[in-house]
Amino acid sequence: NIVLLSPELEIMWANVAAAQEFGGAAAAKKREYCYKLCSNFSMNQKGCPTLKSFITGKDESAQIETPDGRFLDVRVFPIADEAGNVKSVIEVARDITRRVSLEEEAKIIQAKLIHANKMTSLGTLVSGVAHEINNPNTFIKSNAQFLARTWKDIGRVLDNYCRNQKDFLAGGMPYSEVRKHMPQVIKGLDEGSLRIQEIVTNLRNFVRPEKANLGGKVNVNDAVAAAVNILNNHI
Repeated sequence: NIVLLSPELEIMWANVAAAQEFGGAAAAKKREYCYKLCSNFSMNQKGCPTLKSFITGKDESAQIETPDGRFLDVRVFPIADEAGNVKSVIEVARDITRRVSLEEEAKIIQAKLIHANKMTSLGTLVSGVAHEINNPNTFIKSNAQFLARTWKDIGRVLDNYCRNQKDFLAGGMPYSEVRKHMPQVIKGLDEGSLRIQEIVTNLRNFVRPEKANLGGKVNVNDAVAAAVNILNNHI
């Protein structure tokens, strides 16, 4: 669409495409004002490239969206007299709806690719970290179980000693206090090791590539429990 505009934004001339845009060839012959014919466009006066061109005396451009969802690339070129005063401007508008749509699709695809690359990198990282964590965690769990079995035998011996003699210090605490807390300490070691194992398993499941199957059933309790396990520290 090409139109010639006066400083009052009156349409002095319009080509056939612009006339059709404004409602027919007759519209171009009535010397209408562009802001009346384009009043439905979502472009306010501050963003109007035509007004800017009259003020600055320079080429101006803007991208506007029409109420029907189309996008127009509007470019304005001033026509000045010998003194440099802008007497009129030529406004050229191109429909770039298809291009904008393709750009938006490209952005969505790019975002998906970036996300996929991040998940791939995260999967590689999790696999390596999980291996490094599982090795020492295996020692913690087996040692906790060994300590639990050993304490049953040692505890009986120490109980007899404490009954026949007097209370003594163990780890800076009276044995009678240690006796109360030791089972809970051993249980805490075992439960902590199990929690580490669950967190690693949940992380592996989170980054494992799977084909989505929306036709199956999901245990909501398990899903929430897994999420809580991972986010427990933040919660």
